[in-house]
Amino acid sequence: PGSLEESPLVAMIEWKSEPFMPPEDKFKQMPQEEIDLVKAWILAGANGARDFMLAAVGFQDVRFFEDLPNKVESADADFKRGYVLANGIDPHGRVIAFVYPGEPPPAMPSGSSVMLMPAEANQSVNARLLEAGLSYAAFYTSLPIDLMDGLAGIVTAARAAGAGFWPREQATVQAPAVLRGLADAEAIVIWPKLFRRLVSYFGEGHSGLAGFENWLRSDPVHRDDSIILPDRELGNMHDIFEIDPVADTLVMTYRPEELIIVPDGVLPNLPPRELPPVAVGAVRIVAALANPLGADSPGRETITLLNVSPEDVALDGWDLIDLAERRHELAGNLAAGEALRVTLTRLQLNNAGDSVQLRDPDGQVIDSIAYLAQSAGREGWTLVF
Repeated sequence: PGSLEESPLVAMIEWKSEPFMPPEDKFKQMPQEEIDLVKAWILAGANGARDFMLAAVGFQDVRFFEDLPNKVESADADFKRGYVLANGIDPHGRVIAFVYPGEPPPAMPSGSSVMLMPAEANQSVNARLLEAGLSYAAFYTSLPIDLMDGLAGIVTAARAAGAGFWPREQATVQAPAVLRGLADAEAIVIWPKLFRRLVSYFGEGHSGLAGFENWLRSDPVHRDDSIILPDRELGNMHDIFEIDPVADTLVMTYRPEELIIVPDGVLPNLPPRELPPVAVGAVRIVAALANPLGADSPGRETITLLNVSPEDVALDGWDLIDLAERRHELAGNLAAGEALRVTLTRLQLNNAGDSVQLRDPDGQVIDSIAYLAQSAGREGWTLVF
């Protein structure tokens, strides 16, 4: 394992040592949750992926300083020829690219546009890391579907062969993880995007997983990322796992390579709003008809509630409130395990994206949902959360 105090990488991403990463004059500093991820990666010992990548681009006889295990002391050469096929730079200045050793083909002059085919993507260093079981696949909407499918096939084969870290992975569809605090998350192999959310959640002082789902749901912009599920429906981070709040176990309901992440800014952002603390509640918002057939007039849109508890719930004094602070008051009794379809007459769901909170008589948020324009685009279809 590495040392955080001796790591030049940590010093550079924390902007304590130059050169800063990313450059201070061009990009924002990395979010704290991503800095924490790098630190956990170093503490866990990331030498396998490090050494594999160096060898894959052609470096040999690489030696590292004993007191600086991630700083190169010597190698067979100062540089090696290679090229990248990139389609952009993320907000933190990091190139999004496929990496290749050697000279580019004559048909790929520097700066030219390239139609990358699956066979070529599968020859990249990226694909070789997946093949060795030393990296997760993180697919975004900017990556063509045929490339995703090819890379996902490589991951499937590596997982089946028990390559790399796959035998030690937890929080998967087959191996639930016990997560009572940050130390538990840092001790296991887990999908990095989910790990980053757990770092923030436990970093705020939470203990156990009972409140994790509602913590995600309370911020659909910064926590509850939009994710395209395997059935190609648009979902959120809270849709990809199941939690046992008593045992504090989490299990992902999909494999990471089956998911497509929607980057920030691709879908319209909801206006910022301060949300009160979300309680673990007995009633959930499970569906909404935001775009009914015909005119969107009061009385034609609906929200469906489900009582997930074993006890009846009196809804007198409860309300639903949308992003524009419009309220719809509730009343009556919702029996255990029963659903209630509420016809909205006092608030109107926005087809361009909206959020709705379910509040008890004390104003405490019991559940909340959010959706974006792409989800509400199909007229007459009910959204399921």
